[in-house]
Amino acid sequence: MNERPDQFNRKIHRRSGESHSWAVSYVDLLTVLLCFFIIFFSVEKHQDKKETVFSDIVKVFHNTETPVSVTKIEQKQKQNQPSPENHSNDLSGATRTIHEIASTEFVKDYGSMVFVGKQLVIEIPKVSFFPSGEKNLTPEGNEVTIKMIESLLPYKNKIHLTIQGHTDPRPIKKISFEDNWELSVLRASTVLKRFIASGFPAEDASAEGFADYKVKRAISSEDEKSLSYMRKITIKIKDKSHD
Repeated sequence: MNERPDQFNRKIHRRSGESHSWAVSYVDLLTVLLCFFIIFFSVEKHQDKKETVFSDIVKVFHNTETPVSVTKIEQKQKQNQPSPENHSNDLSGATRTIHEIASTEFVKDYGSMVFVGKQLVIEIPKVSFFPSGEKNLTPEGNEVTIKMIESLLPYKNKIHLTIQGHTDPRPIKKISFEDNWELSVLRASTVLKRFIASGFPAEDASAEGFADYKVKRAISSEDEKSLSYMRKITIKIKDKSHD
């Protein structure tokens, strides 16, 4: 009669112990989930300080001065960032065609060139191409454009041209154009049409406008000479063999 209570008690104790063994793992799981949601909402709340948040989190959990996780995040972010254009006067990496164009009399007489990536960019800094608020060329701009076309036309089947138009910073006062952006595109198109009319393939040429955002600023709004130099075009030349 005495054995039954003992056996019964042992079974109760064993079952009681087994019934609570899962609780530890369950609490650990809840703790991990709680930490996850704290981290998740902290990062989402501080998008503009994501690197700082990650750094603080890693320092708390790993207690290291230079967390490996942060280093990897920073490296990945740097890889995803677009690299800035490589502006250089060194043409050692340029093709033979680009070298020949850079050596033309036109570039020597009028141009200030720079090698950007695989493209030759020709600035023409001391020419007033357009009257204020106009899309048509000045006599000086017309003369220089003719020389530019004569210089580049022999390479018409070898290169792609991008004509970039620019303006001075003064707002448009005429109703002919909506703003300086529109005017800069029309100025580029004026020169582009001259190239095409001279026999340059239309499929190898394009026009862009940048208003006054990619030109050297005039000393003051009263400096008419400097302002006139801002109303210009820029030529980007790419060797088609590198397309």
